[in-house]
Amino acid sequence: MSTKARVTVAAAVLALSVSGCAPVTEQGTGPATQHSQTATPTPSPTLTESQLLAWEQRAASNPETLGPGDGEEEYAQARRDFPLEMPAGTAIPATTSFDFYVPDGIHERGMGALIVSHTWLCATETALLDALKNADATAVDDSVARLKAWMSLPAEIRRNEGIEQFGTVVLETALAGDTTALESDRQSWCAQFPFEPA
Repeated sequence: MSTKARVTVAAAVLALSVSGCAPVTEQGTGPATQHSQTATPTPSPTLTESQLLAWEQRAASNPETLGPGDGEEEYAQARRDFPLEMPAGTAIPATTSFDFYVPDGIHERGMGALIVSHTWLCATETALLDALKNADATAVDDSVARLKAWMSLPAEIRRNEGIEQFGTVVLETALAGDTTALESDRQSWCAQFPFEPA
């Protein structure tokens, strides 16, 4: 992916953070809404009492942001409701290792949904790369159809504003034989939001 395109996509992640934030980061028989149990969300267990109080105060002053436990709850809800199925053999983790607590900062609402969307993207880009390497035309078509469905999702579910550049710089280029941008994009999302085996 070009530097300009990478910056555009990275900006979508950073747009979900506000001052003081350190930016991030099933077998498909039906929509991703059909997950087994989801762990009960709890706020970061490593917070001191004063850190938790400060977080609560920042959240109370900024209702558009995530307070203690909100990020985990949002992730659990987004995981249950994500409308696209995961590639075969993959799953969105029941809980995320992402730490929603940021010292002296706070995340905007939508971070939980972003993590779910980009975990799905990590898995699907991985499936497409595997299909291209194996010259499996059926699997390529399946992955491309999934990615186009993801691109057409409402922005609040997809959580990626550089969608036109994704289509041209990442997807079309890969289908034309150059997977460099796709590999780079997959590595970026998978490093931040990895999927797990189903």
